[in-house]
Amino acid sequence: MLPALYARERWRFRKVPAAEKRWGERLGLYGTDATDPCPIWIHAVSLGESLAVVPLVERLLVHCADQRIVFTTTTQTGAAATRRALGGRVRHAFFPYDIPSAINRFRRRFEPRLLILVETELWPNLISEMRTWDIPVVLVNARLSPGSMRGYMAFSSLSRSMVRSLSLILAQSDADAARFISLGAPQDCVSVGGNLKFDAVAARGADETLSAPRLRSHLGESRRIIAFGSTRQGEELLLIPVFVELLAAYPDLLIVLAPRHPQRFDEVYELLLKNGFNVERHSSGNRPESSTAVYLVDVVGELPQFFAVAEIAFVGGSMRPLGGHNVLEPASVGTPVLTGPSTFNFAESCRLLLEAGGLIQVQNGTQLAQQALAWLSDRDSRLRAGRRALAVVKCHEGATEQTIKKLLEFCPELRASADSD
Repeated sequence: MLPALYARERWRFRKVPAAEKRWGERLGLYGTDATDPCPIWIHAVSLGESLAVVPLVERLLVHCADQRIVFTTTTQTGAAATRRALGGRVRHAFFPYDIPSAINRFRRRFEPRLLILVETELWPNLISEMRTWDIPVVLVNARLSPGSMRGYMAFSSLSRSMVRSLSLILAQSDADAARFISLGAPQDCVSVGGNLKFDAVAARGADETLSAPRLRSHLGESRRIIAFGSTRQGEELLLIPVFVELLAAYPDLLIVLAPRHPQRFDEVYELLLKNGFNVERHSSGNRPESSTAVYLVDVVGELPQFFAVAEIAFVGGSMRPLGGHNVLEPASVGTPVLTGPSTFNFAESCRLLLEAGGLIQVQNGTQLAQQALAWLSDRDSRLRAGRRALAVVKCHEGATEQTIKKLLEFCPELRASADSD
């Protein structure tokens, strides 16, 4: 498969000039064989996982000031998020493919002594190679949906061997912990650490709330705003009739639309123009005119601030069977949340918000438009839902402290660094 992987990676990286020269990192190629020791290796696949683990990395940088960290991501959006949040304090590299040669080139280059994986990043060759070299592997913020578990059980021998090779699993919830144990993880290696995303979004939410007045002024003080965030391929087409219905009822409404992936920004812009919308792009720096119907957020990493100024938030990746995206981001700034039927990647967060009354799950575009119009026409109901969403986030903070405590208990090197501080 290597020739196909080679072609695919060159094609993907060509769309991001800043990363184009780094495509070889997926094969463990760095242009030189010189070592660059980073005792702690953290891997988070993409944007959401990278942002979730930032507070934990901040704590590790304090406790392990004498040890460098290499932070890997699979996607360019994850790389950009890491760069913005952590700057040069960690060494970023793209995650090598799960083939022994690439993994061992990475290992020889960075010489890690501890690997921290985030959420569900379970790679059999990676974990096997780490076991061979006696490098402990910890899975933090671990989650395992019923659907994912069924998939792993289809390869039960491989899955059991893989999870039994993990040194420590810190699950998001009791249900996640139970599923990992059922999959074969030793019970004494599994505990509940909480969901790091609550801490991450709470910290960012506080910052976005402070900066919201400036953005509000830019977008228009008197305009009502609905933010549609993290939309995926095909969802914008489903949302266009929703936009038409909302604008017919509220002609001065400003629809903020933020596609998930930067390579789709131009495509979505053309789709909106084709369907007759007056569109302004965020990257232009221009203020939306009174006639602007859709404000396209075509810059990565700025969606949370738009949630902070919106009256209602819709979180995409949920109208198609993609599992949804982080519903906690709008909740952390007190904005009521709408999402589609597919939320298996954020099942626990959605359940908590749904039970509290801070989120409503719709099944199609018709229901989405109806609920958005209902909240727009009922200020008290909308504000109440926003307060309940924020309360859920506040109630579940503390996962970072739990996780860092368990890591310090598990790893003598981390404990020694902490004690010496």
